[in-house]
Amino acid sequence: MFDCFRSSKFLCCTLLLAGFPSLGKTAADVFTPLPAGNTKLGGHIGQRLDTMLKARYTSNFAQREIYPETAEALRQRVDDTIYRGVGLWQGEFWGKWMLGAIAAQRYTGDATLKDFIRKAVHEVLATQDASGYIGTYAKTDTTRRWNIWCMKYTLWGLVEAYDLLGEPEILAAARRHTDYLMTFVGPGKTEISKTGDFAGYPSCSILQPLMLLYRQTGEMRYLDYAKYVAGQIPGVMTKGLQGEPIHTWFPHPEKWAKAYEFMHCVEGLLDLHRVTGNADYLRAAENIATDIAEHERTIVGNVALDDKLNHARLQPAAYSEVCDAVYYARLCAHLLRLTGKVTYAHEMERTLYNSLCGSMNAEGSWGVRRLALKAPHFVSAKHCWLEHQQCCVANAPRAFLQMAEYAVMTAHQGVEINLYLPGTFKSTLPSGTGLELVTQTDYPVNGTVNIGVNPVHAEKFSIALRIPDWSKQTRLKVNDAPVENLKPGDYFSLNRTWTAGDRIELELDMRGRMTHFPDTKQPFVAVERGPMVLAQSSLLPNTDLKAPVALAADKDGYVSLQTRPAPKGFWMAFDAPLVGGGTITLCAYSSVGEVYKQQIADYYGPPKPDKPRCVVPLPGSSAPTGQEDFQVWLPVKSASGAAGW
Repeated sequence: MFDCFRSSKFLCCTLLLAGFPSLGKTAADVFTPLPAGNTKLGGHIGQRLDTMLKARYTSNFAQREIYPETAEALRQRVDDTIYRGVGLWQGEFWGKWMLGAIAAQRYTGDATLKDFIRKAVHEVLATQDASGYIGTYAKTDTTRRWNIWCMKYTLWGLVEAYDLLGEPEILAAARRHTDYLMTFVGPGKTEISKTGDFAGYPSCSILQPLMLLYRQTGEMRYLDYAKYVAGQIPGVMTKGLQGEPIHTWFPHPEKWAKAYEFMHCVEGLLDLHRVTGNADYLRAAENIATDIAEHERTIVGNVALDDKLNHARLQPAAYSEVCDAVYYARLCAHLLRLTGKVTYAHEMERTLYNSLCGSMNAEGSWGVRRLALKAPHFVSAKHCWLEHQQCCVANAPRAFLQMAEYAVMTAHQGVEINLYLPGTFKSTLPSGTGLELVTQTDYPVNGTVNIGVNPVHAEKFSIALRIPDWSKQTRLKVNDAPVENLKPGDYFSLNRTWTAGDRIELELDMRGRMTHFPDTKQPFVAVERGPMVLAQSSLLPNTDLKAPVALAADKDGYVSLQTRPAPKGFWMAFDAPLVGGGTITLCAYSSVGEVYKQQIADYYGPPKPDKPRCVVPLPGSSAPTGQEDFQVWLPVKSASGAAGW
């Protein structure tokens, strides 16, 4: 499964049989994701996923151009010498590519891709030196800049590759790689929180891959080292445990509060909680996730301002890194699995349909670096003077693959449906009975979701449906019989005897909703419809981005949206009525800014002396040229007559 998590019961049995010490008290997951190959998605999300997998992993171009760059970086080791000794991060891309390819192989079952992965791993094992180091820094034991961060991704890729391929030499290489790190970073040596940049958060994010290595080996020294790393993460086990807002932990959060790496540190705490049973790790992670949702998560489900946890919620023109959306979704997914709390599924859905769907271009080959609530999105540059690598582009496909795994999960009494994605979902009930769910829906284009229930034989079990918190008028039928007493924002369990051919029909409330900006001193509103956030775009009619609007909403804030034909390149479009007559045209936020997703900038970081930075269309791009202006938060006149922007 994704990130090779295992149930605590399975892990304990495995380690005891192998002669490893007992783990003692452990924490079991409440929900369990389906194995990756048991889910096949269709519809809009399935199509987006398929294009990304082809473009980045399975095509000839992916395997002959994109991947080889990542392995060559491990051979050349120029990250600390390529530009005046400034440490770069070419070393992250092999691990990221490998993680995505492995997840793609598990999802598709592609035997050819598995063979390619095997060859790619052995190619990289050949770069391991006598010390155990696999990386991209000539000075292999440097604690500067991104060396340990890059070592993290290599370790993670190796452990996942071992889980997929089962070849002992891969696990041995991962151990040697980690053992080398432990020779120069740790107690009595350089403290890991003093390495790298951004207060050590990037280096400390190796915690989660360390836990995966421990799960595979059972060696207590790796667990001890993981506990050491957890104790080194600045603020997490003190201020995080106390529930303090992250942006207040230390002065100048714009200098240290690196959101992407920070959230991966917190994800590592959850794996440590699973193994140790220490509830403080879970409490700290939940407190932090709550704070992110309250202070950092924007309306489109992304977090942070310019990749820093600096109270982004109060920035109507916030721009957030795509990696932050990916890792916020990951954090919510693992909290959902550990706790069963529906709020994490709500957050995942918001992030999926807005930020993740808005991150990559239509071909799945490239995407933006920063998603903005007000144009423009930030064009992605080639990272570290590599031709085909960029951190967010490397991460985004894995987020879609994880959503596929977490859409339907198994639980003690049956299954939980978290995301209403069209497709086929195969699971095994607690009794051992096989179950297939077939979801047919155009959601969120409309609110109708039809689910076919097909157990191998008739059996009593529960199917829990997530009712979104915004769905105030929800209708549910089972085999055409109405079901009552649905509660918005919670799971609704259908506990009955199910037989093959049974049908569930769910109708969610897709009325438009007017949402006020959380800071009442800033006069803005936005429009939401289902899980979608809508936006104005200069490419659509009836659009004046500078004009204050007065939306015609009823007393409960609902806006009567009228569907209109969506222009090419737009997923959905609507007309929203104005007070006094007239309309403005709105579209799905995920559709705006395609022009920026079809562009590429030369070399991120210090400009290459003979390659001045410039922004150009992607090779072969057929996207519109020029500029697209857009905005999510619409200016309105305040009581004083002032308007936003």
